[in-house]
Formats: sequence, structure tokens, C-alpha cells
Amino acid sequence: YNLLYNSEYIRARVKDKTEHLENKRTGCDAEEKMKQDEMLGM
Repeated sequence: YNLLYNSEYIRARVKDKTEHLENKRTGCDAEEKMKQDEMLGM
């Protein structure tokens, strides 16, 4: 169970990173990301 959960979690993390890189590349969500980061206090 743990192994399955971990692989699913890692896959989700990789997907998030890939989508983030795609957004960075296109610049579509750059402003939205900045707003989110400000709200998170980053």
C-alpha cells in the first residue's frame, strides 16, 4: 500500500512540476502564479 501510494504521490508531484514548467514556458499563468505567491507570502 505504501509503495503504491508513494508512486502515485511522486507521479502527481512530477505532473505538477511539468505543468508548472509548461506554464512558465508559455507565460499563460505567470501573473496568476505571482498573485498566488503573494497571497502565500512568498
